[in-house]
Amino acid sequence: MEEIFKEHPRGYLVSNLGRIKGKHVEYLKPTLSTSGYMMTTNDSVHRMVVETFIGEIPKGYQVNHKDGCRTNNRLDNLEIVTPSENQIHAYKMGFSKGRKGEENPLSELKEVDVLDIYDMVKRGCTNMEISLKYHIHDRYVSLIRHGKRWKYLWKDHFSDGEAIMSLGNNILPLEDMLHILDLVYKNEKTNPEIAEMYNIDKTVISKIRHKHVWKHQWREYYRRKSIATTIENTND
Repeated sequence: MEEIFKEHPRGYLVSNLGRIKGKHVEYLKPTLSTSGYMMTTNDSVHRMVVETFIGEIPKGYQVNHKDGCRTNNRLDNLEIVTPSENQIHAYKMGFSKGRKGEENPLSELKEVDVLDIYDMVKRGCTNMEISLKYHIHDRYVSLIRHGKRWKYLWKDHFSDGEAIMSLGNNILPLEDMLHILDLVYKNEKTNPEIAEMYNIDKTVISKIRHKHVWKHQWREYYRRKSIATTIENTND
């Protein structure tokens, strides 16, 4: 995004990227408040950005950070909302704690939904695929995936030693993942054959084969393969 400066009603020059030029110094250096917001001597940076580019904030309304990061004061990350809208957003993003599970009146999921999400995780579905199905933020899916939300259900379905990887990875040790990648790379077995070996869904293998998931593991596989080739050439 191109940085654009406009004049704030109090005379400061404020940019759409959240930077502020002072009246006597080139740029103000905001400080971090105890609540996690960036502050100038007079006001919060996020409110100054909104006031400059959107307009006056109506009485009783608040400024919401769309991505949940209170220090990201880019204009495209800010919106004017009611307090209740702000609270609902916080619950959806997983930042506010409330009553457990479906007892929480703001919860959009039921226990049966979460159990289905666990099943989708084990089948190798990505956070985005799950979020689209249940109309929730993909960051909230990540929190569910790692047991940060709906913890009382998670602990009964995943052991403490199981690493639930992102990007749709199945619950497998790294070496097993690399072995699957090797089988895929060498095209030695079909998707159903590999899936049966590791007791996972064949659609996961298809996604792996087309590099829709396990991108970090693919990089690690190629890195190790490159090292092995270098050593082999050196020995020759």
